[in-house]
Amino acid sequence: MVSEVSILIPVFNQDVTAMVHTLIAQCKRLAVRYEILLYDDGSDEDIKNLNRLLAKQKRVIYFELPENIGRAAIRNRLAQDARYDYLLMLDNDCLPVSPNFLYNYLVAAPKSEVVIGGIAYVSKAPDRPYRLHWKYGKVRGSKNARERQKNPYGDIYLCNALVRRDIFLHFPLREKLKRYGHEDTVFAQEMRQNNIHIKHIQNPVIHLGLEQTPIMLAKTYQAVDNLVQLYHDGEELEEIKLVKVFEKLNSLRLVNTYTLFFSGLERAVRHNLKSSHPNLLLFDLYRLYLFGKKVQQAPELTPVSA
Repeated sequence: MVSEVSILIPVFNQDVTAMVHTLIAQCKRLAVRYEILLYDDGSDEDIKNLNRLLAKQKRVIYFELPENIGRAAIRNRLAQDARYDYLLMLDNDCLPVSPNFLYNYLVAAPKSEVVIGGIAYVSKAPDRPYRLHWKYGKVRGSKNARERQKNPYGDIYLCNALVRRDIFLHFPLREKLKRYGHEDTVFAQEMRQNNIHIKHIQNPVIHLGLEQTPIMLAKTYQAVDNLVQLYHDGEELEEIKLVKVFEKLNSLRLVNTYTLFFSGLERAVRHNLKSSHPNLLLFDLYRLYLFGKKVQQAPELTPVSA
């Protein structure tokens, strides 16, 4: 069992008080050496006022960045500043499920360079504006450890992961990705290419930060932009399903046909995704449409309105 850990939480417009106190209690019970680094990346002042109180806790380091530097850069900064050899990476809108959450990670850590705990969602469907995010997460993201281990590099989410510090510093996240999405994707591909062992365990966090569908669609556009940028840069993306399907269409010279056909359905598809019963297959086809359309555009990527 590992005896020390740095817990790294990038903060953006989220009160992390409950999360931090939960983690402190578990650390104290296990009598491990620990630190909790909270780096605020441009939150509103009312949120900062709440989280500033956590700086009074022993072994909690609260720091406000002078400007927003983005998801990849702030994780890299946290890892660089960490003291201990194992990094527990968490998102600020998640809450550990198990009272043995930290123990489960510390026991698994010596057996693998990267340990992934997984994500869970509440069972009750939320109100319509949040339904797409909830359904996508519950169906696609909320897999048990046995399922994830079958394709260990396919479900690496740094919102809940324990990573050896030397590994993360050797393979930092791509800070060139300024938009939302796919930081984890590149990290996972690098783990695969370098035969870094990934261990999936059943140690989820509940994802509390559901977003309304228009916001999720706007972030989807950003994520597609990031994926297109990686594609143009020649990154190894063969294992990503969206890229695989695109390459198949491209080999059959059907990309233009597909994007032209789907453009006529775009409004109806977006209407479905904002409904109480969003169809995930339509969501996949929509992302494929956006990807195909953007790949063929000029290198200058432009956002699409939600």
